[in-house]
Amino acid sequence: MTDDLNNPHDTFFRAAFARPEVSSPFFQCYLPPGALAHLDLDTLSLEKDSFIDERLREHRADLLFSVKGQAGQPVLIYLLLEHKSYQDRWTAFQMLGYVLRILTPHAGHSKRLPAVLSLVIYHGETVWSAPTTVEDLTDAPEELAPLVPRFGFQLCDLSQAQLDGLRERAALAMVLRVLKFVRSDELDERLPEILALFHELDGRREQKLAFLEIILRYLAAAAGQLSENSIRTALRTALPLDVEEKLMPTIAETWVTQGELKQARHKLRLLLTQRFGTLPAQTEQHIDDADLEMLDRWFANALSAIDLEDVFKP
Repeated sequence: MTDDLNNPHDTFFRAAFARPEVSSPFFQCYLPPGALAHLDLDTLSLEKDSFIDERLREHRADLLFSVKGQAGQPVLIYLLLEHKSYQDRWTAFQMLGYVLRILTPHAGHSKRLPAVLSLVIYHGETVWSAPTTVEDLTDAPEELAPLVPRFGFQLCDLSQAQLDGLRERAALAMVLRVLKFVRSDELDERLPEILALFHELDGRREQKLAFLEIILRYLAAAAGQLSENSIRTALRTALPLDVEEKLMPTIAETWVTQGELKQARHKLRLLLTQRFGTLPAQTEQHIDDADLEMLDRWFANALSAIDLEDVFKP
């Protein structure tokens, strides 16, 4: 449960997209049709490694999949969740670095490198406007364009995505709607319709309940605007009573620790604001992503820090 609370976005992303009923329809929906025509998604398989810089792990989560092309050649699909509330202008450049790490073990071991298809899921609070290609980050005249590195990623911007057409892909619909509204004031209103998709899930009841538990644990850890009572009410509205009775005792543990986290974050924000004024968005995000041990250390640092940067030194 500690990992769920320290980085709930990462934990939820990995647990959800590791499931074929989520990842396969996601790629069917968001890969370009031309790319899909060359892939056999029935061969989709999850790889093990992560390629994100350690300092960016609190803002991102990633998964690497392998799949066979229609001609039998290996293809890699790199999926990254950008889960900070603000967007990063340099995402395309950083993604290029991750792809190079993915390809490095293949270099020199075969005549040709596997294709790597890159996708980013963004569920921040504003519409994505940052470049999605390295070319758009490069200051070069037209004459040099052929020599500029060419790399880009496919964007799934959940702030703009219309998710009403996914009902026949219920598991994916639940995951994307939860990601879309987890920070939104609309979540309380949307939650019953999200949970009602439980009835559309495939599989045995035990499997469906396990998937629902993943979603409820994420909401309890990451949706600060929701209370335990809000989730109980949504469950009663959308699902049979025995679902609430089965799942809520285990989910309720999350709120105990979550309450401690909320209090520690409030105390740190209050102290930092008193000492250094209005906090930058990046600082706010650091505080939201920190665990109790880190918050306590930063609070102690803040008592004697010369400036805001000094608070977050190791």
